[in-house]
Amino acid sequence: MPNTLNIAKERISQISDIATSYVQQDKSLFDHFIHSYYQSLHQEAAKDISNIDLAGMALHHFTLLKAYDGNQPQLAILNPIAEEQHFHSSHTVIQIVAYDRPFLVDTLLMSLEAEGIDVHRTYNIIVSVERDENGNISHIESAHESDTSKMSLIHCEIAYQNNDELAALQQMLLTKIDTLDVVVDDWQKIRAKLTDIKAELAGQNLPEVFYSQQEIQAFLDWVLEDRFIFLGYREYRLEGGSFINIHDAVNNKSDDSSHKDSHKNNDNANLDLYAIGDSGLGLLRGGSEDTLSKSFDELPSNLKKLLTEPRILMLSKSSRVSPVHRPVYMDFLGIHKFDANGTLIGEYRFIGLFTAQAYQLSVQQIPLLREKANKIMAMADLPRDGHAYHKMMHVINSLPRDDLFQASVEELYPIVSGISQLQDKKSLRLFSRVDHYQRFVSCLVYIPRDKFNTELRIKVQNVLKDAYGGMSSGFTTEFNESEHARVHVHVRTVPGQVNEIDTAALQDKLSALMQSWSDHYQKMLLDNVGEQQANALMRRFLSYIPAAYQERFDARTAVEDTKRLAGLSDEQPMIWHLYQSTGDASNQLHLKLYGRQDPVILSKVLPVLENFGVSVISAQTYEFDLPEQSIWMQEYELVLEHVDTIDMQVVRAQFEDSLKQIWAGRIESDSFNELVLTTRLDTYDVVVLRALSRYMMQAKAPFSSAYIQQTVVKNSAISVALGELFDARMNPIYSAEERASKTSQIQAQITTALAGVSSLDEDRIFRWYLDLINAMVRTNFYQREADGQRKDRLSFKFLAADIPNLPKPKPMFEIFVYSPRVEAVHLRGGKVARGGLRWSDRMEDFRTEVLGLVKAQMVKNAVIVPVGSKGGFIVKTKTMADGREAFQAEGIACYQAFLRGMLDVTDNIVDGQIVPPANTVRHDEDDPYLVVAADKGTATFSDIANALSSEYNFWLDDAFASGGSVGYDHKAMGITARGGWESVKRHFRMRGMDIQNRDDFTVVGIGDMSGDVFGNGMLRSTHTKLVAAFNHLHIFIDPNPDTAASYAERERLFEMPRSTWDDYEKSLISQGGGVFSRQDKTIAISPEMKALFDISEDSLAPNELISALLKSPVDLIWNGGIGTYVKSANESHADVGDRANDAVRVNGGELRTAVVGEGGNLGFTQQGRIEYAQTGGRIYTDAIDNSGGVNCSDHEVNIKILLGKVVEQGDMTLKQRNELLESMTDTVAELVLRQNYLQPQALELSHLRAAANLSDHQRFIQMLEAEGRLDRAIEYLPSDEEIAKRQKAGTGLTNPELAIVMAYGKMWVYDHLLSSDLPDAPYFVNELRQYFPDELASRFFDEMKEHRLHREIISTYLTNSIVNRLGIEALFRLHEETGQTLATIARGYAISRDVFHVSKAWDLLESLDNQVDATLLLELELRLRDALENGVVWFINAFGQDLQVADMINRFEDSVEKLTKAGGFIEQQFSEYLQEDTTSLMADDLSANDAAMFAMLPYHVDALDAALLAEQYERPVDEIATLYFEAYHVLQLDWMMDNIATLPQQDHWDRRARHALVNEVSRSLRMLMDTLLTQADAKQAFNDWKSRHASQLDAVTAEMQKLDSNDESAIGLSTLSVLMSELSGLVTK
Repeated sequence: MPNTLNIAKERISQISDIATSYVQQDKSLFDHFIHSYYQSLHQEAAKDISNIDLAGMALHHFTLLKAYDGNQPQLAILNPIAEEQHFHSSHTVIQIVAYDRPFLVDTLLMSLEAEGIDVHRTYNIIVSVERDENGNISHIESAHESDTSKMSLIHCEIAYQNNDELAALQQMLLTKIDTLDVVVDDWQKIRAKLTDIKAELAGQNLPEVFYSQQEIQAFLDWVLEDRFIFLGYREYRLEGGSFINIHDAVNNKSDDSSHKDSHKNNDNANLDLYAIGDSGLGLLRGGSEDTLSKSFDELPSNLKKLLTEPRILMLSKSSRVSPVHRPVYMDFLGIHKFDANGTLIGEYRFIGLFTAQAYQLSVQQIPLLREKANKIMAMADLPRDGHAYHKMMHVINSLPRDDLFQASVEELYPIVSGISQLQDKKSLRLFSRVDHYQRFVSCLVYIPRDKFNTELRIKVQNVLKDAYGGMSSGFTTEFNESEHARVHVHVRTVPGQVNEIDTAALQDKLSALMQSWSDHYQKMLLDNVGEQQANALMRRFLSYIPAAYQERFDARTAVEDTKRLAGLSDEQPMIWHLYQSTGDASNQLHLKLYGRQDPVILSKVLPVLENFGVSVISAQTYEFDLPEQSIWMQEYELVLEHVDTIDMQVVRAQFEDSLKQIWAGRIESDSFNELVLTTRLDTYDVVVLRALSRYMMQAKAPFSSAYIQQTVVKNSAISVALGELFDARMNPIYSAEERASKTSQIQAQITTALAGVSSLDEDRIFRWYLDLINAMVRTNFYQREADGQRKDRLSFKFLAADIPNLPKPKPMFEIFVYSPRVEAVHLRGGKVARGGLRWSDRMEDFRTEVLGLVKAQMVKNAVIVPVGSKGGFIVKTKTMADGREAFQAEGIACYQAFLRGMLDVTDNIVDGQIVPPANTVRHDEDDPYLVVAADKGTATFSDIANALSSEYNFWLDDAFASGGSVGYDHKAMGITARGGWESVKRHFRMRGMDIQNRDDFTVVGIGDMSGDVFGNGMLRSTHTKLVAAFNHLHIFIDPNPDTAASYAERERLFEMPRSTWDDYEKSLISQGGGVFSRQDKTIAISPEMKALFDISEDSLAPNELISALLKSPVDLIWNGGIGTYVKSANESHADVGDRANDAVRVNGGELRTAVVGEGGNLGFTQQGRIEYAQTGGRIYTDAIDNSGGVNCSDHEVNIKILLGKVVEQGDMTLKQRNELLESMTDTVAELVLRQNYLQPQALELSHLRAAANLSDHQRFIQMLEAEGRLDRAIEYLPSDEEIAKRQKAGTGLTNPELAIVMAYGKMWVYDHLLSSDLPDAPYFVNELRQYFPDELASRFFDEMKEHRLHREIISTYLTNSIVNRLGIEALFRLHEETGQTLATIARGYAISRDVFHVSKAWDLLESLDNQVDATLLLELELRLRDALENGVVWFINAFGQDLQVADMINRFEDSVEKLTKAGGFIEQQFSEYLQEDTTSLMADDLSANDAAMFAMLPYHVDALDAALLAEQYERPVDEIATLYFEAYHVLQLDWMMDNIATLPQQDHWDRRARHALVNEVSRSLRMLMDTLLTQADAKQAFNDWKSRHASQLDAVTAEMQKLDSNDESAIGLSTLSVLMSELSGLVTK
């Protein structure tokens, strides 16, 4: 019947077909071989092997078979390669061809296992092989039985071995086969020896000693019946043993005295045992000479005597492991050799292995054993067939068979009897027997089954090994139906060195291992906690306490651990316990950690502990698998690293608390924590030092965090003192006197201690700490939450000016917020400041980023009420790798912690009264104004901020953060982009382009349409041709866009949530364009791209393409993204501090765009802007361009403050307020954009006269520096040396530089106005109407006047108006030249503005945008500036600082208007000059009326003179004007003023001289008028004066005409001064 489990014949045929294709000869023979080779291969073994591989394996084996010559096995070990061996395997392959012999496969597998090599597959077949006379194979057939005439083919696959290891492995296996051959060759001889010896014994008349002759013969027969595998034989002779006689031994058994005498005579005997030459067979083959048995010789004499006691048969275990068949210790069969007299003369020694039958047959079937069993039963004397009898017989049969073979009846009986009597199922019993040769001790240990486990077995095994002095031990375990598990332990010993053992004591020791721990635990638990709780704890824990724990800890300790484990809960998921044990070294500590769920990973715990200044010597985890929940305990052995001892009473609680807080994430793990363990500083005292160090790092202290920590820990006494200083200054429990006293004492103590610090760097670190603590004005450290818990953040408020080493510019206030989750900083330029809070990704230097932003914010906020502020925070514990939602949630939580930290140290206002924070010492003044705004990463966080404002009942309520759900949505309004677009439009107007209504323009953009600034910006004009844009994901290219279609598509993307450039409809992109991923390796550059962007390369990497786009010759670069993309040539990328964009950044001098619009912050470095502007590029600054957002927010905040009062009074509901806010959206936008229109205009006006005003700018900068307001190096304003170069070159400040000067000028003006009484003047209170929407001004003007920031609003509005309209240069000159305060100048400006009706001219000029040349409009604006400046000078000269604004306007407005109106007196008097000017202006496209208005401007000051004289002399203004202007003409003052206007203005002194001449003209004319008007008939008096001075007047006129006729020389200052002197002399005569 075919075997269906083997592979099918069809498959073998397929294999054969493949295999035979590999050979050229013997195909038929090979085919037959393969069928024989695989006919018995199991299909399961072959299922994962391909036919190709099976073919190759067979071919290789066949090759070995052919090569076999009958002398040596063919053994190949290889890592097969398909092209070489035609098969492949991931394992190493062994193939053997050898004549078949017993145990061949077993021996090979055993040998591999002994080498630790895993065997994956083994296949063995036996074949008959016939060869011809030449030794070639002629026939192969499968063999059906094993025989040495057959061939054994073995295929074995083992774990992969390196090629260099194969030779050694092959040699080892061949050696094993050689050994096996020796055994196989000799086993018949060995068997024959035993047959001969058996016959010899039968012929001797030997008495029975241990066994009867009959039983010995039966046993030897039994052995010869293939019950023993013979592996070796040798004969020995004994010398010195003539006294050892078997007959004596038998007699001595019955005669104790003679037995003792015999042994006494034996004491001095010298016994030697020799192996007889040429007697050895098998494994015991030896030389031809007799040799002394070294192993016997080395035995102690008593053991020699024991082993040579005359007995016929000895059974034992060899000390050698069998090298063949089974890897076990071989069995030893010794037969004593006697002479005819019964004297012991030697030994026949057999070694081998009992076959399986020896272990399977019952005792009664085995000779010797049955005799032993009968004797034991006889000694027991039990009723035959009774229960006890059968039980004892069962015990005998179940004893280890080796013990039955080897032990005597005397040794066996107590063991068998003891086992039979096992009754107590809870007790442990030990039965042991020492081998006759003392090579091992056999121990039977009976353990109650419910107590048995592996851990207990190991303990028992180790105790037995140690007790007997063993070298090693082995074991077998047996379970049956009894209540005990039997562990048979073999302890290998050294003969003669076996310890004497008290078996009862050893048994007790083993019993203690089994029983004492849990029993003792229960008792200790009961004693400790009482019966009820003990029972509950035992039910919960006892069955789940791990054995390893029981081995490590005693029961008393376990009770304490159990109580702590039971205390674990949701509120307390982990418990820490620090202790020292009696007897430990002083620097040795122990720590236990208790927890739930999965044990903490040791690799996470170890660094935490090491940060406390300890080394972890050992760590162990014990898990308690309770049914309801797994709990665990970890034990750590610690050694103090840096101190010898600690005060456990002081530090235990704070150390455990620190660990608890660290694990809960409430404090961080670093080296600062060592202070907790080594000083009296507690967890949160150390947090203060840690937080201050974090601030130091952000403040650019030149030390690493690790070095700061090292220094603080090393100098712990100073660190403790710093903690005490912090407490003394900031702890509210002290009175002012106590605080001052303690602070002084501790500071003196620290100063003294610092003198002992040898390291300069360490000294500097501590002085940083000292400076920070001294500069601290508030902290929330002593505040608590409502539930009494500590706050989860720590806030410090500093006076930045008091921190000596803080990088410049220094803000007024700085709040640093620290927690393990977040670090944040808020920089404020003044008490009333605003700015956004940024989610920064600059972990190492976010303060540097914020400092750069606050610089820009200070400039930007020059247009609004608050000065600049900026904040930034970092998220410390999560990244985007944790998932977008998780990261966003963590960011929000950190943002909230930041805001709470700031509100913690900010005053509130309740019922109009300042309410300081609770439990907070204030070293500064009242400070309630804190507002925030959105920034990068926080655009949608305003509602979150306002919710916190509500949580704190903060007085600003939802004015705290602008732009929330009840506020002005900047993106929906597009306010930032619209503001920036005003700058863009101004730039293009200056280039003669109208980009809103007429001219298309090309744009390269930074950002994408989902962004507020970029998206809104790219929808400002339908003439926008966006040819390229990029963000962090994509590059968008559209070389020739359809303006209408592309506008619509951009609009679609803008409306789409989270759109990217990849969402752009590709079909709308013009030829040569596309959307490219920034992850691409290269981007092909199309011909259209090359032409448009002036690129020569055929392909570029994405970053290279972006750089090329930035440098392309387009009309506009619009930055609406994040990052810095342009620097100057003299800046490195590292200087920029934006590593993410290093690869794309270009220099300002490389830009070829005509215009840059900075909708986003920090797109250019300031030096990059200046460099670009110096090449002719049109750019302002980000602060100018994107100020719309902050201005809008400022309006929102101030409107909410205003309406908050209205709501509080009950005059409006909150719902009504919200509706009103929404209804004013467009109005607010108009108010905001007004500044975005005027500021660029003001810059262009300054730039038009930049070269002429350079000396004014220089002196202004110097003044700001002298007042500590400006660090020109930080703002990259030119040095005096650079200014000198520019003066020589005839160039002035660039627009980016002018923007900085203007901003600092506004701050300078604002500060002066705010500190004056001007904001309280009734006239200027009306400026509030200009700041707020008209609807509010009409309904709530009384509330406006009570607005908490009404003075700031008035000062801000006036500052913007004056600086934008008059120019910072004129303001500075007026301040410098008149010596008046800025408040007085502001009054003069307001009077002049209203008296001259300048607003009408301003409106006119704005209406002419894009109709008249932009430069002409600016020149007309400059006329207005000059008129205003002259007006201010006139009023100050006339009235000094006593300028009553409303009164002055009322006094002069009508008179000036009457004189300067069209067809008025001045026009009649100066018609020639006016007509000439008017005609010139009309040639530049101004209408006649408009041209006449601007031509009249210079004469407004003259009108003031006439009006003042009319008032003083109470004459009609027409009469005065007639006389005034006649005198004006007679004195040729019009000629003088024309020529004074042409004087150079290269420096301050030129201006002073010119100003002096103008003043002299006015003074002379006024003196003449005063002289004339004191006369009764002023007209007659003037005629008389003319007559008296006719010749002098004619001479002056002639001189003037002469000068006019000389075209070659200019009329200079000296000439005009002389002429004016002559005219002045005439006036006084």
